[in-house]
Amino acid sequence: MHMYKKWLLVGFGALALACGGGGLSALSGGSTQAQAMCEYMVVENGTECASIAVGSTATIGDFQVQVLSAENWTGQDSLPAIKNMDERAAVKTAGGNLIAVHLQVTNTAPVKSKADFVARLIDGGGNRAFAGPYNGDIYRTEKGLATPFGDAYGPGESRHAAVVYAVGAQDVPGSLIQLFRKEKMPDPQDPRGRIKSFVVQQFVLDLGGVTTP
Repeated sequence: MHMYKKWLLVGFGALALACGGGGLSALSGGSTQAQAMCEYMVVENGTECASIAVGSTATIGDFQVQVLSAENWTGQDSLPAIKNMDERAAVKTAGGNLIAVHLQVTNTAPVKSKADFVARLIDGGGNRAFAGPYNGDIYRTEKGLATPFGDAYGPGESRHAAVVYAVGAQDVPGSLIQLFRKEKMPDPQDPRGRIKSFVVQQFVLDLGGVTTP
């Protein structure tokens, strides 16, 4: 889609939201929790949302993203392995439990492309979970998996990737992934047309049953 048309669509979405959300919808699919989260995100971000069942694929920008599985994993919370203070605190608060989410990520473009989406986990207690970069590296090395971010994907390249999030055992049930992509464009509600980041695509991904090895 031409960029100017995309700006118009987002502008109309923001205006519709200001007038009560007319024309925006949460497309059904996935669990009732995923659908409810999508409805919330429509109001929050002013753009359509689709909820995706585990094993199904979301197309976001140049990429296809599919949740393969999710498992509980005991992470690390101390130096020297975990150099980030916030990560150490988050893992301690979660009692050492992390959810490792396995994703299949595929670049559909005919050129190299970097993943430009965000994968945020909201746990069953409604908390935004901390994504641990150091524990993520440890887990991916242990399992021989890739990170969904970082190096550019080649044309058609697909990676079995994983992201790990600190989540207390009591909040694991009902956890979901918010998948979204932002673009910078003129704010249609700003008389001076100043540039702002808008969510232009969003999904909610079901994790299915989170297993314990």
